[in-house]
Amino acid sequence: MQKFILKWTIYFYFSTFTKNRVMITKENLIQAINKMPDKFSVDDIIEELVLLSKIEHGLADVESGRVYSKKQVEKKMAKWLK
Repeated sequence: MQKFILKWTIYFYFSTFTKNRVMITKENLIQAINKMPDKFSVDDIIEELVLLSKIEHGLADVESGRVYSKKQVEKKMAKWLK
């Protein structure tokens, strides 16, 4: 299961974030590494990097106005939940 998650994470990262590249600051990366235990796997650090990248990507979306209103979300959810 862990290998599946790692493969999916790497695929998702490269298929999504290479199109709209968002940079992670060195300071954020260092903070993330400092929060990790003394021993961690490559999978753990990749998951942390993907999470940081998603957060930065989301913040960039908000800054540039690429967001949905509450009504737009409710309309989309209504279609999905049928």
